[in-house]
Amino acid sequence: MGFVEDTLAVPRPDQLAAVNLPRRLHYHRSPDSWQDEVVYFLLVDQFSDGAESTRPLLDRTKLAEARPDQDNGEPSRWDRWASSGSDCYQGGTLHGVTSKLDYLQGLGVTTVWLSPIFRQRAHLDTYHGYGVQDFLDVDPRFGTREDLVELVAQAHQRGLRVLLDVIFNHSGANWLYPGGELKPAYTSGQYRFGDWRGDEGQPIPPIVGREDGAWPTEFSDPDRYTRAGTGDLDASKFPDVADAEFAAPTSKTCATSRSTPQGR
Repeated sequence: MGFVEDTLAVPRPDQLAAVNLPRRLHYHRSPDSWQDEVVYFLLVDQFSDGAESTRPLLDRTKLAEARPDQDNGEPSRWDRWASSGSDCYQGGTLHGVTSKLDYLQGLGVTTVWLSPIFRQRAHLDTYHGYGVQDFLDVDPRFGTREDLVELVAQAHQRGLRVLLDVIFNHSGANWLYPGGELKPAYTSGQYRFGDWRGDEGQPIPPIVGREDGAWPTEFSDPDRYTRAGTGDLDASKFPDVADAEFAAPTSKTCATSRSTPQGR
């Protein structure tokens, strides 16, 4: 068996140190110059679920029928779609991306850049993928590890490259400051660590399950985070704050790892 088969035959590892990457095997090499690549970026959740053929096409002469109001107080399908830019999964999958590779190739695309496909916090609607809870697993809303391997294999058969997007300088909202408070940006030093978050976002003392805290275990150490408070996505507002995480003001714990580059 090869590296891929061996990896898929067992559950994902708990530690980065347990990943034994192969060397000097066949691979789909990167281009000598990326400036000649036609790169297509897509949000996996909002690109395709592979089932478009089972649904009618939008009739633009009957838009009102495609955006029905509901009298029961529940959000309509239109409301759900309209809110997707901030807090709503739409159902796109890795299988859906695979089903559209011929379409992308027909556009002249040479490299498919995927939004992060790693496991997000289960209780949050971080459909965009940039709030990772487990850096070694695929988010089940997008598919499985097998689906990712199949996507890459099918892309390579067509001569397409696949770029995986991942951020290592911060994780998702996997922990809380004491009392769940927002903390102003520090210029130096650290705030006290509060609690890890469980599967529903609740404070928990230890990390036990796969949906608790942050994984792999190397990221389950409070001292790997700056714990320097929250700032603003516009770092120019805090020119003297070297360690602040610069998360959106509503985010409590967009934590930055000390072992990786600082900032965004």
